[in-house]
Amino acid sequence: MKFVRGLESKPLTTATGYFAISCIWIVVSDWLVGTFAPSLQSFLILNIAKGLIFLAITAGLLFLVLRRLQQTSAALSEESRAALQKSELHFRLLVEQASDGIFLADATGHYVDVNSAGAEMLGYSREEVLGLSFSDVLMEEELVRLAAEVERLSESKTVMSEWKFRRKDGTPLIGELSGRRLPDGRLQGIVRDISQRRQAEQELRESKRWLDAAMDAARLAVWSYDLVSEELVTNARGKEILGLPEHARVTIPDLLSRIIPEDRKMIEADIWRQPQDSEIRLEFRVVSPIGVRWVYARGSGSTDESGEHIRTNGVVMDITERKLAEGQLKLLQEELQQAQKMEAIGQLAGGVAHDFNNLLHVVMSYAELADLKLPADSPVKRHLQMILEAARRATEVTGQLLAFGRKQILNSQVFCLNQSVANTSKMLGRLIGEDVLLKTDLDLELASTKADPGQVEQIIMNLAVNARDAMPEGGKLTIATKNVSIDKTHSSIPAGNYVCLSLSDTGCGMAESVKSHIFEPFFTTKAKGKGTGLGLATVYGIVKQSEGFIECTSTPGKGTRFDVYFPATEPFLPLEDSGEDIESLAAHNETILLVEDDESVRESATAMLESIGFHVLVAESGDEAIEISREYGRGIELVLTDVVMPCMSGNQLAAKLRENRPDTKFLFMSGYTDDAVLRQGIKQSAVPFLQKPFTLRAMARKIEEVLRAPAQTIPLS
Repeated sequence: MKFVRGLESKPLTTATGYFAISCIWIVVSDWLVGTFAPSLQSFLILNIAKGLIFLAITAGLLFLVLRRLQQTSAALSEESRAALQKSELHFRLLVEQASDGIFLADATGHYVDVNSAGAEMLGYSREEVLGLSFSDVLMEEELVRLAAEVERLSESKTVMSEWKFRRKDGTPLIGELSGRRLPDGRLQGIVRDISQRRQAEQELRESKRWLDAAMDAARLAVWSYDLVSEELVTNARGKEILGLPEHARVTIPDLLSRIIPEDRKMIEADIWRQPQDSEIRLEFRVVSPIGVRWVYARGSGSTDESGEHIRTNGVVMDITERKLAEGQLKLLQEELQQAQKMEAIGQLAGGVAHDFNNLLHVVMSYAELADLKLPADSPVKRHLQMILEAARRATEVTGQLLAFGRKQILNSQVFCLNQSVANTSKMLGRLIGEDVLLKTDLDLELASTKADPGQVEQIIMNLAVNARDAMPEGGKLTIATKNVSIDKTHSSIPAGNYVCLSLSDTGCGMAESVKSHIFEPFFTTKAKGKGTGLGLATVYGIVKQSEGFIECTSTPGKGTRFDVYFPATEPFLPLEDSGEDIESLAAHNETILLVEDDESVRESATAMLESIGFHVLVAESGDEAIEISREYGRGIELVLTDVVMPCMSGNQLAAKLRENRPDTKFLFMSGYTDDAVLRQGIKQSAVPFLQKPFTLRAMARKIEEVLRAPAQTIPLS
């Protein structure tokens, strides 16, 4: 055997040696046979024996070689099987240890093998997966493309695709599949679970969407300045805010060219090179296609791996609206301060007017009483009439001075607008100045209207002041009245008959953008300190309160006209001018309870009431009036009470007295011209009211009106 193994180890040498020996054998054997064969027969027999010996030797050698080859082949097969088993085991370990799912399916789409990761991924055991097909583990919406995707699989390349798988519990799984077709027709696939990745991508997209929305809502943009290339990079919003070209390389000089010169010195190029731990905060103005915009920029530096400052990053925001709002807020604060100052002055003036009106009332009442007691030919009567006339004029001046911005009790009455124009003409002449020509154009057949004459005069005063301010170099102011009939074609005023009060000037006029805001409170085109913006707002409020309408027509450079429309009504003869004798207004034994906290007014009013025959009960406070009412055994026809009194207002007194005297009527009086009366609960024109100072005739007429009126309803708060 060693001999055979030796031959196997040297196959070429062995073959060469065998060939040489065979050749020597043939030659030597042929010579020996030829030499020693005595006859032909012997020669043939020896040749045959020689050949047989050669064949036997050759067969023996061939047997030994084939036997060795058989043994070697058997040994090699055993080693191959062991190596194959080892390789298969190694492959199975790799497959089982893989984190991705590895699936093997037959040509019909039924799984024939799966690793543990694949089974676990789908929520099945390995045995359960081997009984399933593709359609069993895919979401229903994926089945429509299954056949086409399987057809794409080939041996030459791996096909990548994304699928929605259905786990055993029905929940979805997003998998990235690498599939191919094997040579034997089976299908192999490797699935990676990318559900978390897709969820993270979705959350990232959602976060970006919210970030973009927040940046859009905040008018915010990002920017970055590269110190090496000196290039300023910003997003589309940033270029829009900074007024930069949309598709162009931007440098700091490009930005500086768009910043207004006053702010440019803050944004010099060196500022972008500040240390990385230094924060930039700047506010500046840029010129953009839509005008000058305020910009807020904030940023800080960043460094490379060596710590060198190479970039500055930050955000920019359009703060134009905030800046405008701050300016408007500042203006409103100034206007509020002015309004508060006016309110304080108004309250002071109201208190002074109250005392002044009380004094005027005393003067007027005693002058009237003295006038009644003198004979008609007495020279003193002339003096008393002058005193009364001066007191009346003082009353008018007080009312006009305090009319602006006051909430007065409406004293609505039927009157003619021409009368209001006439009453204000003298004061207007002094108010508008000598360089403004005042002209009136009054309709002598003007219909009457029902409103508060004092507030109508305030309308005239406010509009005249505005007209004067619109004519700083002089001009003409025309006040006109006329009857107007409006039909249904008018856009803003209901159809009907109206009396129209017009004030037109030859001033600077107004643009349409200004005219649309003129009735807004605090809106003014006048210089700072020249107006409060309340004049036209007050006019508008009075007109609406009087159920009227106002229109404005204006042309820049050609003047302005205001038309105020009041509902027309039937004319009447004013009672004040009726010339009625005081004797005709005498009392008929009625009892009046007078309640007044001011001693001088209380005494003068008592004298006035007694002079025309009333029985007067006098109280200086609400509590005293209640006590007198309780003790007085007979009827009290009327309570004449001041509205504003210490401890108890006239309104509160009326509420208490009505509990025991429901038939008693009330007449309120006050020297206040602002809203102090309203604060005491007297509602507009719903109650009988006397404004101090009043004349004897006015008081007597009002008392007669109240006493003769039907049952009284007073809205008590």
